[in-house]
Amino acid sequence: MPLPSARTRWLAALILGALSQGALAQTRLESATQRIVRPGLQPRLETPASEEIAPLYEEEELDIGPQHLIRQKPRHNWLEASGDIQFGSTSNVYLSETGAADSSLMTSMLQLALTPPVWKLEAGELSAKAGYRHQKFNYGIATGGNESTFNNVDFDISSLFLQGSFLYHEKWLATFGLEHNRLLNASAGSYDEFYTEFAPNVSLGRSFALTPKSALSATLSAAAHLSRVDSAPTKAYDRIDEAVTISYTAEILPRTLFQSY
Repeated sequence: MPLPSARTRWLAALILGALSQGALAQTRLESATQRIVRPGLQPRLETPASEEIAPLYEEEELDIGPQHLIRQKPRHNWLEASGDIQFGSTSNVYLSETGAADSSLMTSMLQLALTPPVWKLEAGELSAKAGYRHQKFNYGIATGGNESTFNNVDFDISSLFLQGSFLYHEKWLATFGLEHNRLLNASAGSYDEFYTEFAPNVSLGRSFALTPKSALSATLSAAAHLSRVDSAPTKAYDRIDEAVTISYTAEILPRTLFQSY
């Protein structure tokens, strides 16, 4: 059964910020990864195999013939899988003007995507991906026994997405994409859909290398949300989100990033 209209209104308002922050966080992390990890790894991976003679000792060729150093050619991965769990808190679960209730919030995410090979252009690299993302928002898990109080506001987000990015001379990164998000009521176990939206988005960022494995970056992001709710047709939830993010990213261990923003 669809959610009551009044509840749909406050529940949709509750998750608008979560939708926006989830998309911006994903873009920020992927941008940082491209800026720090790829510039360091790609040149080594794509170095052609050496065909020069590498003798181990003098007159080796007379014994076993010419020797060659062979390096395995890297294979492109067409499928990308990622996931994370985030813990946080909110001081006003219901976004009410009086009687605010605080609660913990756990957000878990699983994403699968198809990733075609990067197109190398004269000015930079163009990449794309398409896939599915599922997020779960659970309230009250770590707030001293009030989990049952907030079970009626737990929800899931089911998303299909297309995303492209252009990396210009390893410094500027432009992204553009389109998402279709469905909000599902997880509290009753039925996962009824109560909100859907199309969300085109763009971002432009610039990175500044501090060391070979660290950088400071600034990003401007914007996303439009064209929504539909299960109550009477309304444009009340249509909006444009804008954000400016300044972040510091460092590769502290191989394949391990530290980021503050």
